[in-house]
Amino acid sequence: MILLIIFTFADALFASGDYFRAASEYRREIFREPQNPYAAMKLGDSYYKLGDYNYALFWYGKAYFLKEDKDIEDRYIYLLAKTMKFEDLKILIDDNEHPLIKAINELKNASPLRYVSFVLPGGTQLLCGEYKTGLLSMVWNALSLYLGYTSIKNRDIPGIIFSISLFQRFYMGNLTSAKGAIYRKKLKRYKRVVESYRPDGV
Repeated sequence: MILLIIFTFADALFASGDYFRAASEYRREIFREPQNPYAAMKLGDSYYKLGDYNYALFWYGKAYFLKEDKDIEDRYIYLLAKTMKFEDLKILIDDNEHPLIKAINELKNASPLRYVSFVLPGGTQLLCGEYKTGLLSMVWNALSLYLGYTSIKNRDIPGIIFSISLFQRFYMGNLTSAKGAIYRKKLKRYKRVVESYRPDGV
């Protein structure tokens, strides 16, 4: 009877959005009944709503190992994917064809897009949809090349040295920017896949 009252009260607090107090009540239930997977799952839900993903993961993991329930497993997998705990996720999902595992592999693998900016500075950024960065990279690299060309034409040795240094700086910056643009594009795709696995109630 006491456990039922605690659960009813905790669930009511959770439903009202008072996740901090709900977490306290679910912890009280776990203290009374440490092997209760429902209380552990709901404590995980409370911490998730509070934005404390580390504690949420801990309690989802505890709930999952207490009982291999579909609702618990879905929450655990989703939060592992959301917090990018790739190694733990791969242990839980032993299937290379699973969309989440494929999304992880795509995120980690090198993209051929990175080679575009070796040939055309700013090109990778443009292809990744980062138009402002791509155009700026293209313009600065072109200007440094033009400065080098005019310095060579005028036989201006200090100008040649300066323009080479300037081009090298802008060109390397372009490659770093291209790498970041690719990662951000792949990360957006990864997050879309993860959100498609968001379970009800979370």
